[in-house]
Amino acid sequence: MDNYLFEKLCKMSQRPARYVFFACILYLFAHWIFGVHLYELIFYIFISFAISLFFINRIYNYSFKENNHILTNYIPFCASILFFVLSLILVLKHEAWLDEAQAYLLVRESKNLLDLFYNTRNEGHPLLWHILIYPFVHMFDSIESIQIVHIAISSVSIYILFKYSPFSAEIKCLLFFNFYILYEYNIISRNYSLSVLLLFIMNSMYYVRYKYNKCYGLLLLLLANTNAIGFIITIAIASVEFFECLTEKTNKKNVYVILVFAMFGILLCLFQILRVDVQGKIPTVELFDDFKLRKAILFSFFPFPNASFSFWGTNFINDTRNFYFLSIFFYVFITIIFILRVSIEKAIFYRFLAIFLGLYAFFTHVYVCSPRHHGFLLLSFVSIEWLLQNNKGIKNIKSNAYDLINNIFKYAFTFILFLQSVYGISACFMDYTYEFSCTKSVGNYLSHSGYSSLQLSSYPDMLAIGVMAYSGIKKCYDPQSKTINKFIQWGKDRNKCKNLMEAYKDVKDRAHMLKEKIIFLTNVQLPEFCEDKLLFVSKKQLCPDETHGRQIYVYLIE
Repeated sequence: MDNYLFEKLCKMSQRPARYVFFACILYLFAHWIFGVHLYELIFYIFISFAISLFFINRIYNYSFKENNHILTNYIPFCASILFFVLSLILVLKHEAWLDEAQAYLLVRESKNLLDLFYNTRNEGHPLLWHILIYPFVHMFDSIESIQIVHIAISSVSIYILFKYSPFSAEIKCLLFFNFYILYEYNIISRNYSLSVLLLFIMNSMYYVRYKYNKCYGLLLLLLANTNAIGFIITIAIASVEFFECLTEKTNKKNVYVILVFAMFGILLCLFQILRVDVQGKIPTVELFDDFKLRKAILFSFFPFPNASFSFWGTNFINDTRNFYFLSIFFYVFITIIFILRVSIEKAIFYRFLAIFLGLYAFFTHVYVCSPRHHGFLLLSFVSIEWLLQNNKGIKNIKSNAYDLINNIFKYAFTFILFLQSVYGISACFMDYTYEFSCTKSVGNYLSHSGYSSLQLSSYPDMLAIGVMAYSGIKKCYDPQSKTINKFIQWGKDRNKCKNLMEAYKDVKDRAHMLKEKIIFLTNVQLPEFCEDKLLFVSKKQLCPDETHGRQIYVYLIE
């Protein structure tokens, strides 16, 4: 196991003189990226992270050098348990965002799977995630239940990574703390964790996929029904398998079994997502939008925020001229990787090329995506490296040119994962320390104060979704669509109230008509002439956003 780069890192942290120099470099780097508000935090994260890597690497070396197979076999299990405990601590402090709360409410208000199928007609996602959490939601009736299920799925992914991946100890540890694996696809409870788990399992059985063709085909079927990204990756993998079946001497019967499962999964996914009847068109951009492609590539490798507390969804690279330099660098870098893959293993290269082009077409032509979608470019990169390092033929290659390119790639790959790990830890720290959504505190207040039996209303309408998930309130009157909702109804016209005062007057009239009290939520304080009782004011959010809700004012309308 070649740990040259890691050994350098450890030696610098052991000697006092080099330790001071190393700390100064980290201090300047953290200050440059995160600004005056976060540099002390990032500084200590760097130090603790380096020390953690040192001890974990020593454990790995001990297990291999001493042939301690018991310790080696227990490391994946211990890593997954540690990941689960860490994630549990973080997720219990996490405030569910709109998409997380929407999935919970959809399942909670569905009496059976047929109701669930109907209620999700405008979601634009397959039902695999909703079906998975269905029994847990109805058993525990708590949004925390789906969060625990979600981190359990991520923990299994970590077990697969540590058990079956060919990566070195430090790479596995860097992936353990990776931003997407630790935070984006773990703490935020969405269907993307299922895609990560299925990809990792498929990577581990790639070279025996024809022997276990039914199992591999079933994994493709499930992957296609996780989300749109999984759907695209399934099409890419199935296309490469079909191409190999035509051009290579393989057991076509085994390939056909895989393709039948994949095709059924693709058709099943299309059957679910094409039910959408939402008014309006999906935003599109030009097919050959080079800027969007470079942005997606860079954001997937460098998801670094601006130097402010309101940093979610921002990236400092996009605001500096370094963006252009890194764009050129990564074009050249990925081109070299492509050439390397073509010269070594064509089948793996075609797989990566198909996935990359599929995601590129989706990002630039179908839907303007966010960093959570761009992260699958990085994961596809990791998956290809996983397959290449498991290739027995590559280990026998003896070439100075190959060794040079391989070393450049190894150091660049480690550097990228190291930076992402730092951001992954800092993102978890920020989410644990600060309140990024007020809906949890408002929902808990309504539940503990005995207001959960009243009808809820809000302006804007999305403000009530998270509050309903935490308060136990079952129904919400939406003044924008003039309807009673149990979750967001994407297909309805929600523009019947143009401003806050129109919505307030409508809710006031409804309270008089029904002779009932209504809880009214809004982002801004009502004028003084509104005599309704102000029950609660949440703390001001550090990350204001229309979707998650800014500071929330809770009024009792009579």
